[in-house]
This record gives sequence, C-alpha cells and structure tokens, in this order.
Amino acid sequence: PQMVARFDQQSGNYENVPLDQINVGDRVRLQEISMIPVDGMVREGQGFVDLHMLTGESQPVLVEKNSSVYAGTLHQSGEMDVEVEAVGEETRISKICKSIQHAKKPRIVTLADQVARWFLLGVIGVELSVTF
Repeated sequence: PQMVARFDQQSGNYENVPLDQINVGDRVRLQEISMIPVDGMVREGQGFVDLHMLTGESQPVLVEKNSSVYAGTLHQSGEMDVEVEAVGEETRISKICKSIQHAKKPRIVTLADQVARWFLLGVIGVELSVTF
C-alpha cells in the first residue's frame, strides 16, 4: 500500500502509515517528486505542483501556505505539510472520474450511432450485391 507521512501529535513527529489510515483533519507531509494522495490545504512550506491533470495547466504552479492541493496531481519540488480535507473516493479527481463513468450520452449521439450502424450495414449489403 502507498505510505504517507502523517503527523503524530503525541510524539510531535511524522510517521509513515498506509494511505487507507489517513483521515480528514490529519496533517501529512508531502515529499518532492511524488503523486499527491489527498485533497487538502497547505499549512506549512511551499512547492511546485503539476496540475495539468485537473486544469490543463502546462507549467507547474507554485503552491504556498493556505493554498489547496489535490489528489492525483504531481508534487514536483519543495516540502509541504498539508491538512487533509478529502481522501479516497471523496477527492476531487475521484468525483470527476465517477461523473464521467455515469455520464449519459446525449440523444443526438445515440441517434448518430444508430444511423451510422444502419448506414454501415447498407454499405456492406451493397458491396456484397455488387461483388457477387
């Protein structure tokens, strides 16, 4: 499982725990050159994050204290402590993927698919009748 450095308030240190043990409100440390595993708010530090998966932005963006970061984006440089706001299926990227999977085709697309299917069958039928 993916490991995440979570802040332990009792010891005052960060300890590596599996991602599935991270909860909303936890504080995690993001290392350089890593995929961000949670949605959250930067509380300490700064770094460059590649947001192209969410925004299409071609260049990494500087993320500083009180900026949001999102699961599925690439943390390229710097060290940041992030307060977790969403994890797992509650992250922005997970919700986008779900909405794409459940999206219905517009009626015009369905109609075009049906017309194309019958057109293709007609072309094949004509081709067969001309060939034989």
